[in-house]
Amino acid sequence: MIILGAGIAGLTAAYELSRANYTVQIIEVTERPGGRNHSARQGTVLVEKQESGNTLKQVCKFDEGLYLNLGPGRLPYHHRRVLHYCDELGVKLEIYVMETMAKDESPHVAATVVNALVSCPQKYAVEMIRGYLDSSDPAVLSGAANGAGQRHDYAALPGLLAAYDRLQSPVDTEVMVDILHAFGAILTAKPDDDPVGTLSAEDSTRTMAVLEKARHDSDLNVAKAAAGALTQITGQTVDAATQVKHEVPKEFDVDLALKLADAKKKPTATLVTNRGAIKIALYGQEAPGTVANFVALARRGYYNGLSFHRVVADFVIQGGDPRGDGWGGPGYAIRCEYNPLRYKEGMVGMALSGKDTGGSQFFITHSPQPHLNGKYTIFGEVLSGMDVVDKIQMGDLIQEVRVDGI
Repeated sequence: MIILGAGIAGLTAAYELSRANYTVQIIEVTERPGGRNHSARQGTVLVEKQESGNTLKQVCKFDEGLYLNLGPGRLPYHHRRVLHYCDELGVKLEIYVMETMAKDESPHVAATVVNALVSCPQKYAVEMIRGYLDSSDPAVLSGAANGAGQRHDYAALPGLLAAYDRLQSPVDTEVMVDILHAFGAILTAKPDDDPVGTLSAEDSTRTMAVLEKARHDSDLNVAKAAAGALTQITGQTVDAATQVKHEVPKEFDVDLALKLADAKKKPTATLVTNRGAIKIALYGQEAPGTVANFVALARRGYYNGLSFHRVVADFVIQGGDPRGDGWGGPGYAIRCEYNPLRYKEGMVGMALSGKDTGGSQFFITHSPQPHLNGKYTIFGEVLSGMDVVDKIQMGDLIQEVRVDGI
């Protein structure tokens, strides 16, 4: 096997194909500059296999897709694309993540690895997933919890319990919910699910106790997840027992929210991006708390330099995450403010991971999206710069947010 250099995707393809007695040669690798923040790598793979004295050859392209400069590591968002070509060659892919990649210090890379490992049938892949349960990174821990649940890993229960004990709602709500779902999946595993390890009476008892306590959590999303897991385990309907507390985060500017609610004129926010400016009308009367939060973050420069980490054609652009991968926020959560506004083109909404989990991430719609109505707080609308919204690509930057009129 000859490898002239192809990055993770090419190396993974070469590794898998070579295990199937193919000879693999990466014959071309190119890089296309994509601006200051990303570049695309493409290449051509020549695959050969000896069968009955004949040499079978096939040339196939691979595309590692978009790379983003995300802290210490560079994450290939579409590195699995090469696997599609391997599948076309009839190669059964048993494992497609290199162990060296699993040791990467970047949480962005680690999160990708742990999610990919779930599909690997080997038992040591389950052990690798289990090793991520002590991670302090929410994306990595969430992936490990989901993986432990999907693989019905009894041996992961101590790690899941320890991880859950470190978390607190509402800041960690999304990860807590994932762990609670994993508890339900593991404790209801059947022999046909091929569970890993042995379920001890101690682990089972501790898990049930945590679920019962979580059923009373002040965060309704957590309480519902715990109740759902208990229903799944016991076979009897269990309801959430939480009493929702209407607490206001200490960072929240109540006076500003009240001022917005009474304002006769809508304030505006101008998002200055590397593609141009987007001017937004802020709906302070319809969503005073959400607008107050957005304005406060903008005034302190929170959004300056953050990227649009998610762009879906004819759907939305999404930004406001300090991590740049959809898992970041300001360290607190605000309540949803559902209102009669509807998601047409250019509406600005608050991104969520569950009810009342908003923070700093927001999105702008490319086109009408009626299925979002009543589910995500609408707090603004594009007044000008919709052409800029349509030009935004993943990795483009918010250089500054200017607020006027309040």
